[in-house]
Amino acid sequence: MPTTYFKNTLNGGNLAMLFQAYSKNIFPLSRENEIIYTREKNGDLEMYFESAYFPLLIAAINENAVKGNFSNSSSRNEWNDLIQKLKNAVIIELQNTDHFSVYGLYKETNTTINEIIDSAQFYIETEQIPQAEQRMIVLYNYIVANPFELNKIDNPDNFASVIATMLQFKVLNDDDAIEQIAGIGYVVISKSIYLNPAPNKNMFRLLMMHFAREQFNFIFRTAFDFLNGGNPWSASAQMIPTQTANAIYKMEISDIYLNPIIYQKIPMFADAKYELDRMISNNHFYNQTLEEIIEEGILFHKKAFDYLKEKYLTESKEIIYLKSDHAVIRDEELYLDLNSIRIYNGQEYTVAALKASGWTDAQIEQYTSAKSAGIDSN
Repeated sequence: MPTTYFKNTLNGGNLAMLFQAYSKNIFPLSRENEIIYTREKNGDLEMYFESAYFPLLIAAINENAVKGNFSNSSSRNEWNDLIQKLKNAVIIELQNTDHFSVYGLYKETNTTINEIIDSAQFYIETEQIPQAEQRMIVLYNYIVANPFELNKIDNPDNFASVIATMLQFKVLNDDDAIEQIAGIGYVVISKSIYLNPAPNKNMFRLLMMHFAREQFNFIFRTAFDFLNGGNPWSASAQMIPTQTANAIYKMEISDIYLNPIIYQKIPMFADAKYELDRMISNNHFYNQTLEEIIEEGILFHKKAFDYLKEKYLTESKEIIYLKSDHAVIRDEELYLDLNSIRIYNGQEYTVAALKASGWTDAQIEQYTSAKSAGIDSN
């Protein structure tokens, strides 16, 4: 049975704006297979939007147009070009779409974080960068919606590779988003370094710090708190940018010098080591020995890890027992209604978070059913 689609041709500029619209949730994501395409020889895409989805897309366009989100943008001409092409789509019926490609940004259903990472890494390794970038955006949105999933990553090396590539190609263009994903990438690979050291992990950490230098300057400035709660307008506060920069140099030195295979095999790190050698010989670090510099670099990495771990990684908690009015998880008592849990410090845990922390559907059902009936489930 044929399926009805709305067809149009989008060039590279249109595709960049479409990508931005989906990555920033300006346009609603489709389900898988609701947007398919074929590629022309000149790089344009013949896009096909399924009829069930297309009205939702047009409704979102009209809603954002009324709010002035396009006309007030510095890219309003690019937005107008994309919108006109979308609104001028031609209706077409397709019987067989086996030879079509699926547009990479869509709602993930029953997909794990590891599957998204693996697909992004596959596209990186096969040098299919446009497809890899699409999966990177999917990964970022998935992490934002499901932060507990970070504790379920099976291959931190692949994750770090994907994040480093995301930062290298500037897939995200919002500074806050870049800072967030850079910090997440750093803490995940750092945790892996502490659990199972290997030079390639330090290499990925160095790459992330290189490609998101500006964002890491801000992250580490906050993490290291050189002022220690002091006056941000004091004379000592003027030294914070220099202190932060030197801390990052020391972190890089500890990673590079303790893992010589990195600079022996990779030219960019051989160049980096040459510059760091020059800084050390020119007494940039005020008579500190190499051993002292490396030791401080290791300590700065640990401070950064502790700060970002607290910010982004929520450890799974072990359920000890359930009671009719609360649950005890290790040393914490969590009070909840049927929809949410609250810890004593006020942090809220949703049912989804409970599942991510190890609760099974049966345990949640047992608890909520017993609570509803006024029965102690212990």
